[in-house]
Amino acid sequence: MYSCYCLNILIETLPDDCRGVSADSLKLSPEEREDSFFQQDLKQVRTLQKVYKTHPDLVLTKDVGKWVINCCANCVCETYAVHNEKGPDSVLIFANLRDTNSIERAKRQDPDYSKVFKIIISHSAVRANSRVLYSYPQCNPEAAMSNLKDYLLEYMKRETIAVEQRIKQFADEEYEKFNDLKTAALREQGFLNLFIHEMSQQQKSELQRKAIIDAVKKADEMLSVDVCSPEYGMKINSKV
Repeated sequence: MYSCYCLNILIETLPDDCRGVSADSLKLSPEEREDSFFQQDLKQVRTLQKVYKTHPDLVLTKDVGKWVINCCANCVCETYAVHNEKGPDSVLIFANLRDTNSIERAKRQDPDYSKVFKIIISHSAVRANSRVLYSYPQCNPEAAMSNLKDYLLEYMKRETIAVEQRIKQFADEEYEKFNDLKTAALREQGFLNLFIHEMSQQQKSELQRKAIIDAVKKADEMLSVDVCSPEYGMKINSKV
């Protein structure tokens, strides 16, 4: 996989399917030789798999001789050229494009990489003044901005749905945890209620047992009088 500097144009090829090529071997016309694209270091792609343009409105094209040259306006990178007659069987790419490792590293580490637009967006507009861009037909700014707006609206729509799904899933999981907690709490409350009831019954039984014992002791004390006591004798005499 190769890409322009900002990742807007992605070129998929077979592994080790590119080789360096010189302008002489391409048998370029004088017009083609003078173009800035062919003055770069180039590679020839034997079998082109696919070209992805994340934002086609940011890709400018021009015909130079027998070639159609594609340039990413966002990063001002003349990325690749396709032969008018041979098509995908004859494709040239800029030799210093990002490779797969560089692409993945940029997605992870470049602070200007946009997770929304999926490209690296410079905060400076200086690149718009590049001489390279002057050689390409003027883009349609209204259409380009309208398409970017549509892209953003579609992205936000998808993200809104995704966020709502994540919130629902989170809420469902939290409610499930809450219900499990409530079930456990009610069960634990039942254990505590049972303990309190049993403890109360045991205390009540113990109080009743002590009351009976105290009553028996009191009765015994009233009946158990020492017969040798003068008081006891006086009570007997008085009864006689």
